[in-house]
Amino acid sequence: MKILRFKSFFIACALAAGPLSAGTVYDSGKLSFTTETPQSMWGEGNATRFEGTERLGVDISGSQTINGIAGSVTSSTIPTNPLWFAWKTCKSTVNIFCGSEPSRNNKTVTIDTRTGASVTASSDGFIGAEVSYLLDGGSVNADLDYRAQAVIPDVGVGEAFNLNPLSEWVDGELSAQTPTAGASLGTYLDLDLGVSGEFCFFGAGCEETGTLKVIDTGVQRQEIVGIDPSGVRYLDGFIPGVTIEQGLLDQTAELSAGVSVTGPSVSVTVTSKNEDGSEKKTTIKAGVPIDISTKVASASIVFPEDSGTAGLSGDEINLGLRSDFLSAGIDLDAVVPIIPVGGFSIGLGPLSVTANAYDVEVGPSLDVFQNLKLVSDLHVDLSFDKEVEVSGSGKVSSWSGLWKNLPDFKVFEKTEFTPLFSVVSSLMNTTGLSLGFDLTASLFEIGASIDFGIVNVLNETLGPLFEKTIPLTEDFLTFDLFDKEFSLTGFETVRGASFIVDPDGPGGPAAVPLPLGVWLMLTGIGALGVAGRRRRAAFA
Repeated sequence: MKILRFKSFFIACALAAGPLSAGTVYDSGKLSFTTETPQSMWGEGNATRFEGTERLGVDISGSQTINGIAGSVTSSTIPTNPLWFAWKTCKSTVNIFCGSEPSRNNKTVTIDTRTGASVTASSDGFIGAEVSYLLDGGSVNADLDYRAQAVIPDVGVGEAFNLNPLSEWVDGELSAQTPTAGASLGTYLDLDLGVSGEFCFFGAGCEETGTLKVIDTGVQRQEIVGIDPSGVRYLDGFIPGVTIEQGLLDQTAELSAGVSVTGPSVSVTVTSKNEDGSEKKTTIKAGVPIDISTKVASASIVFPEDSGTAGLSGDEINLGLRSDFLSAGIDLDAVVPIIPVGGFSIGLGPLSVTANAYDVEVGPSLDVFQNLKLVSDLHVDLSFDKEVEVSGSGKVSSWSGLWKNLPDFKVFEKTEFTPLFSVVSSLMNTTGLSLGFDLTASLFEIGASIDFGIVNVLNETLGPLFEKTIPLTEDFLTFDLFDKEFSLTGFETVRGASFIVDPDGPGGPAAVPLPLGVWLMLTGIGALGVAGRRRRAAFA
């Protein structure tokens, strides 16, 4: 039905240009525009974002040899022809009738006197530190889909015509990431250590051994410290089941009232003598303190970090982000005499146990909100392979503007039109604080923890079976901290298919002919008085 409604409207627009005897329709198909890099949510241009991992250390590739081989390999050349030895004797004795020197028939003799062994140790790899970092000043990404159509009429030479353009914002998506930062520092180890040897025996030569792998760690990483908006991590994953973490930006404080007593104690008495000979007794008592308390009030601060995605609705995209920032509350069951206290906490050294039958808390809350609105339109850079007369501009070789605002054209010969599509978009960012009052109720919650300073070896909670926050006054008061509208850039461009306008000729390959029966119908309806020259409409 959507396609039928669009075609009907398109036919009406074609009629508004005047009666035509024949014609074609140009259809661009889906035109997708995507931001090539994250864009800033605070102003025009790319977002401020730094992210990466660097290695700092030393390359340990190398080798060292311990040589314990003595002796050497020598080679000598000796003659082997008996006639040569006879000739040599003749020459050294009688020295007559010896004749000429015969061939020596030399032979090379090798003598190997090497004895002992050598050992070679080789290493390969890297030892050092690895640093990871992320800084995002707040970014958005957009993905927009359009479709464009136009009527290519049959015209005469120098006859003014309009393409009656139509465009539709078919689909779109806007995603956002509020400002965030993080970093980590850890060790990086990749060590490969091997040993090989060579053994030599007198007269038997030498033989090499294979390489024995002494150490082959592969790549080993261990984070030492990491930081993000939620807190600081220490030796993450080093001890299985143990979390070493300290909150940094997300903090919660509680005000409690209660009593502190000393539990079972051990007494040790030391007896000594004074100078006058009398006994002196010193008693030392060691006990475990027991704290019993109930929560009276609480406050928390949270680093506002959020991300989200929204799609096209009507002719715009609206994305709302909201996160907790600051909240405070007072326990009604602890401060109102007519309501029994619903919970308590017991601390016994590093062990603490919390039990709540019910908890009712009321207080103000401050949230950070961010409302983003994206509006967009289809733009075109239209180029011509021949000069075209454009209404208001004279004879030109190109025209730029919104597709919906294509002017009247005049062609004087067969001309190819080539569109380069882009989008013109603007983003409105309204960021502020919202004050409200909330009531939070929960039922049945039990928790236990064992905490030795920064090492937490147990932190388990059962429940609550029911928990709900009820806004008493939502957005009681709002403060706009930032309110600005700016161009959203960074989109890819899309080259559309070319089409041809030929005086008294057919359209180009990208054009789709309209059936003759349709044009006969259009001519009949046009005779009823459908007038108007140009008209813009969205796809239904």
